[in-house]
Amino acid sequence: MPRVDRNPQQFAHPRALERRNIVDEYVADWEEFRPQGWESPIEWTVGWRGDGDKMGEWLSGKQYTEKRLNWAQWHLDSDLIQQHQLNIQPPQVPNRFKKMDLPHILDLSVLFSYWNQLLYPLTEEHHDGKVIFAGGDDFLLLGPLTEVIPLTSDLHHLWMGEPTPLTSPLEEESDGWVNYQDQIYPIPGKQMSFSLGVVIAQRRIPQSLWHRGLNDAYKQTKNQGRNRVCVRVLFNSGQALEWVCPWPLWHCLMAVEPVETAPTPLNVWEKLLAYLEGTHFSWDSSPSQPSKLLDTLWQSVGLPLSWQKIQTLLNQQSDRRNLNEVVGSWIWWQNWISLRAFLARQQREREKWLEKLK
Repeated sequence: MPRVDRNPQQFAHPRALERRNIVDEYVADWEEFRPQGWESPIEWTVGWRGDGDKMGEWLSGKQYTEKRLNWAQWHLDSDLIQQHQLNIQPPQVPNRFKKMDLPHILDLSVLFSYWNQLLYPLTEEHHDGKVIFAGGDDFLLLGPLTEVIPLTSDLHHLWMGEPTPLTSPLEEESDGWVNYQDQIYPIPGKQMSFSLGVVIAQRRIPQSLWHRGLNDAYKQTKNQGRNRVCVRVLFNSGQALEWVCPWPLWHCLMAVEPVETAPTPLNVWEKLLAYLEGTHFSWDSSPSQPSKLLDTLWQSVGLPLSWQKIQTLLNQQSDRRNLNEVVGSWIWWQNWISLRAFLARQQREREKWLEKLK
């Protein structure tokens, strides 16, 4: 909404509160002159809550043992700081503590303090979001509906060390390090994973319900295997839409767009959703048939997606058995299409509103 606030046209206060809290005479002018439908861009509020997976095991050192990692991977001692030209001071370790435990914990705390320093400019300068809380590997963000896909994707890219508006991989890629402002900079990297809950709440949803929904979305990612994102849409009607997606599939499925969008992209997604909802199919009865059916449906609406592309993506993952179980759910695919149709519908309403401003 900062962009809306900067618009030269003046607006009265929207109907953001229940009418029982406002005297009718105070809003008479607003009701008469407000542009119809203008509220659509702020009809929805989005929250992001995420953190690292299995951080207790990282702190205890168990993950290092299981993955056969060098404990000095993110150990910011003087030699490593000088080697990477980080221009920072190494953590000071009191002699009374064990040399093995405390330096390791300090390393992770320093690592995530640097992660938080990236989180603020990514969210507030490169996306129209706001950092509400960031401490350690935990964070809570707020933003508009237009940032659901781009900010969610960039949060994961930032964590993994993949290209973002802020950072880029080193010329000689080194897991746990990226290029930031022409300097080598530490990030969690690919050895660590993180889970993210995203809630899209309609206007007038009580704050307590919004926060509970965000908590539940965050917990769903942990319960379903971690290293995932869960998007939950809360409607004023009391209904909700939820979709939990592993990160590799998120980047593929949320980036794909119909080749032919006539008359609008919304029509494409709604047509595909109608096809899926009208298909009463048991996935377990014949595993090969649903994949062929999905291929046919995707092609029928001009969606550049194939089951072979999905399978190739899954085969590149270490936990492909678990991921195969995810894509083996017919309801899972319906929920994905429902989410894309919802976002396309809101984008259409936003475009109508912007047209009225002209």
